[in-house]
Amino acid sequence: MTDCTNDQASDQVVFPFAGRRRVTVTCSEAELSNDAGVLLLRHVDQRCGLTSALAEALSEWRNPIFIVHSLHDLVRERVFAIAQGYEDGNDAQRIRNDTLFKIACGRSADGLELASQPSISRFENCAGRDGLGAGKDVLLDHFMRKNQRRLRRGGRLVLDMDTTDDPTHGQQEFAFFNGYYDSYCYQELLIHSEDGDLFWCELLSGKEDARKPALRALTHIVERLRQAFPKVTLALRADAGFAGPEMYDYCEDEDIEYAINGGTHKPWKDRVAPLLERAESLHKASGETAPVQVFGEFLYQAKSWRQPRRIVAKAQRTLVGPDERFLVTNSTSAPDAVYDWYAGRGQEENWIKDLKRGLKSDRLSCSSHNANELRLVLFCVAYQLMHELRRRIVPSLQLDTLRLRLLRVAARVQVTARRVWVRLSRAYPWRHLWHQIMAHP
Repeated sequence: MTDCTNDQASDQVVFPFAGRRRVTVTCSEAELSNDAGVLLLRHVDQRCGLTSALAEALSEWRNPIFIVHSLHDLVRERVFAIAQGYEDGNDAQRIRNDTLFKIACGRSADGLELASQPSISRFENCAGRDGLGAGKDVLLDHFMRKNQRRLRRGGRLVLDMDTTDDPTHGQQEFAFFNGYYDSYCYQELLIHSEDGDLFWCELLSGKEDARKPALRALTHIVERLRQAFPKVTLALRADAGFAGPEMYDYCEDEDIEYAINGGTHKPWKDRVAPLLERAESLHKASGETAPVQVFGEFLYQAKSWRQPRRIVAKAQRTLVGPDERFLVTNSTSAPDAVYDWYAGRGQEENWIKDLKRGLKSDRLSCSSHNANELRLVLFCVAYQLMHELRRRIVPSLQLDTLRLRLLRVAARVQVTARRVWVRLSRAYPWRHLWHQIMAHP
């Protein structure tokens, strides 16, 4: 028997294009959610302890008498919302009464609603007021805790370092014009492992030279890693924005293998002219149908360098034209092997793309620089949480694809005295991944 009341009829939308059977949409279900996958985020976070560690690292500024939402509540709500695709603080109004979000954030299904947008805004502006301090170490602590058994035995750990821009709008503190990015912006300093784990994030002003804060961050990371895992061999890959004698000196003093893009300089280009001629002749011999690469090396000492250093050169004749690249390195491998290893850092561009495009980490719209840096840390914790999630299923998945398959999943929610039933569609194609995630240690 059809249930058709006047209230339902007034709330119906009818699509007549389906032929004899019209498609009718009605908002009559009591409890529905578009975010069933937030339960997976809570499961992974429970095992990793990322949000609790960040909450413990932040300074509480509120009077305990008036606290309704703990720091952990606020951190967890914000991180889970970012991962689910609700990257703006205003989105708190949309999710605060969602049953599954409440359960994932430690509330009962019929309990107190989550924090509102004003509460989230006060949290971001006040919790970051005194700087983050230990909050920046949360990601590194997580990596060390997760990999302690493997790293205690030794092995090799590769660090990839890069910056990316975050365009600013309006009167934002320390937002300056950057000629390289051709915009008013902040810079995000990011350090990853070669497997995509995020070690470090730091928000720089638009015109700040990234080399000094990068060296400071690298020194801190190396000290922590060496203290905990003395048998580990460290290596560094970085682009031309970090090239400089201070970085070379530090890596050599600390016995860190490095390959850093040195840019292009006329004396270097003169040294590789024979390699470029050879690449050109090989390209012509191949019928000009494929690019040709020729590798070489030479020693060079700039005036600001304390010693001669090895330069690995790649002379390439592409289908577009000639191209030259130079790496400053202390590696003893063959030139082509050094360049192949360095080229692997291109994968970090994909990790950064996940952070910026998949999670919208460039939504740093607070006026205060400290508040924006806290917001960047929240985005990075959300990235690492989703990275841990995809590691359990398909490590090569992009984060936006992961969200579509696992997180933004519609479900009917039924709350009974003993259970909360979350009913997905029987046609849902990725149900096996839920079992795979739950079975992962």
